[in-house]
Amino acid sequence: KLGGFDLVTPLGIADGGGGPTPHFRKYDAAVCPADYRSPERMSGRYDTLQQSVPVHSIDCYSLAVLIEYIYTHPSAGTNGQVPLPLKKALLRMKNDSPKLRPRLAPLLKCPVFDNPYVKAQIFLDEVVSKPAEEKIIFLQSLPDILNRGVLTENVAIYKILPILVMGLRSCAGKEAAMSQDINRREVLAIVPLLFQIAESFLAKTPELFQKHVTPLVPLLFAVNDRGVRGSILQKISILESQLDKSALNSSVFEPMCSGFTDSSG
Repeated sequence: KLGGFDLVTPLGIADGGGGPTPHFRKYDAAVCPADYRSPERMSGRYDTLQQSVPVHSIDCYSLAVLIEYIYTHPSAGTNGQVPLPLKKALLRMKNDSPKLRPRLAPLLKCPVFDNPYVKAQIFLDEVVSKPAEEKIIFLQSLPDILNRGVLTENVAIYKILPILVMGLRSCAGKEAAMSQDINRREVLAIVPLLFQIAESFLAKTPELFQKHVTPLVPLLFAVNDRGVRGSILQKISILESQLDKSALNSSVFEPMCSGFTDSSG
């Protein structure tokens, strides 16, 4: 997630100047564009940072420039406008006086960041550590989030899909695991979402479907639970269009002939 620590430096070190390391001073201009450097940084007035000025002030200025760039970029879909709630914050963050630049933590409370996209991305980043019930509720909400275009195709394929595959392999492939209601409900939340992603983003490219979905079909039909199989059979048409006859016979029809062994069987 984080990278490019080429200019990380302590401040106030004993190098004779009371400022950043000689390495920082030498390469700052070459590594960091001028627009992202605060006035005291541009003029090399690092001594001002030793006068009771919070150390976050330099990065605060740079972050404000970055946020402004993102929102005003032609491909940002914002008509080149920074959201009004952020404008005042950015002005404070770019204040010429380092002492007057705010701390960054309160910025996260800005209403701009309290939206479905941000909430979904944060949950996806933390999904492994989330309680099972919260995870199931989130998975059940994703089809609507995808339908509304909140998350992109790349997020669906490269961020959501791996989570679904991991969940299926840890639950669906183990009979003992599927005997637990919480795991069964997780699989029932995964299957519709898996096929929604397959239909919306993978079916148009057979190679992607073969790579991401085809290996999961035997695993899915090996689950002797009528709820899971019923959910899969609702999407049998996409399997017919993407799998060859041999795969259909071995992975779909043969397991179906074995019937069900769940409590409703």
